[in-house]
Amino acid sequence: LLYHFGTRQGLLRAVAVEVIGRLEATLADSGNRDVKTWLRAVLEEQLTANGRLLYAIGDELARRGELGEGDPMGYLVARLRGFGVAAAEVTAAAVLQFGRQLAFGAGEADEADRLLGLLAQARRLTE
Repeated sequence: LLYHFGTRQGLLRAVAVEVIGRLEATLADSGNRDVKTWLRAVLEEQLTANGRLLYAIGDELARRGELGEGDPMGYLVARLRGFGVAAAEVTAAAVLQFGRQLAFGAGEADEADRLLGLLAQARRLTE
């Protein structure tokens, strides 16, 4: 495998891109057309093995300063901008932090609605 990908980091980036592609397919299949529904689905995905895998890969690549295409923050910011979210960076950071808590068992899935409500309030305050 390393021959094909060149380095361990190359392999990890390729796996991250593949997992993000699967995440996109799952989110598209579930019919998430508005940002709140889409974000809820993103947070629910953090409860899966793929969610935990993305955090593990991201952590390893971040330690080496080599996120590239496997950058979850960049991915979320781009998608949120596509939904027209003005504070995409802040929203992405909050979702990533809460998603990490979900992925590793430090948060409850029903708290997602509370987070999404707080993000909606913050958005109204900044408009």
